[in-house]
Amino acid sequence: MMNYKITPIYNGSFIITLASGNNFFKKSVKIPSFIFLLQSEDGENLLVDTGFDPSFIPGSKSTYERTQKEELLNALYDKGIHPDDISMVIQTHLHWDHTGGIPCFPKAQFYLQALELKKLIEMPVYAETSFCPRHFMPYLSRFTLLNGSLELRPGIEICFTNKHTPGHQALIVNTNKGKVALIGDALFDYGEWWKNIPEEFWEKYRQGIGKHLFWQENIRQDIKKFLISKQAFNLPEPESIPVSEIEKKSNFSINSHDPRLFKTETI
Repeated sequence: MMNYKITPIYNGSFIITLASGNNFFKKSVKIPSFIFLLQSEDGENLLVDTGFDPSFIPGSKSTYERTQKEELLNALYDKGIHPDDISMVIQTHLHWDHTGGIPCFPKAQFYLQALELKKLIEMPVYAETSFCPRHFMPYLSRFTLLNGSLELRPGIEICFTNKHTPGHQALIVNTNKGKVALIGDALFDYGEWWKNIPEEFWEKYRQGIGKHLFWQENIRQDIKKFLISKQAFNLPEPESIPVSEIEKKSNFSINSHDPRLFKTETI
């Protein structure tokens, strides 16, 4: 069985403020963002997610903190990794803070649940602000679509969670320290936050300061065409695995915004 070394890469932090003067979220907190570099025993370099792009952060007065050293490519260069060295990127999901670096890896294949794309077609309009099509739409030709849980390769198990987003997936990775669950954002449910936002806000937001966050009319149709071309549009919805079961199968688990990772160099 192949073992991997996991290196958390800090990509900066952000604070989401949705409404000027009257934030609808109960509290705004600084959220650290981490990407994971997986290096196999035979020298392959993989990534789990690609972090956030400061030019696309939802909200009216949202802020971020990131040094030059924390830019994804700079962090990889610091570890002797060139973008061309990344052969595979596993996307836990397609939220804006996990897809910002997709354009940086010209030789990578991207692995994603087909359901994540399909549900983008059906989501309410306001939810568009959580996804940035320019991060991923130009690169769909290099997307490999998965349908449920599977062993992606020896030492990496994909677990379909259906939490946080409809197509969210986690990983169980073999390391020299045991099995590690990378559970992405599966622990976080922002449904209650959305309920705090009145419908009339969204139209005002769409016509004003949030205009650039909403999608062009053709995006949903283009996603549908891509899914049909890959014979993935009518796939049966796969069975999900509870996060508790994923954690039971692992020695320990970490999420993409886990502050404990500030003290973790490698696993």
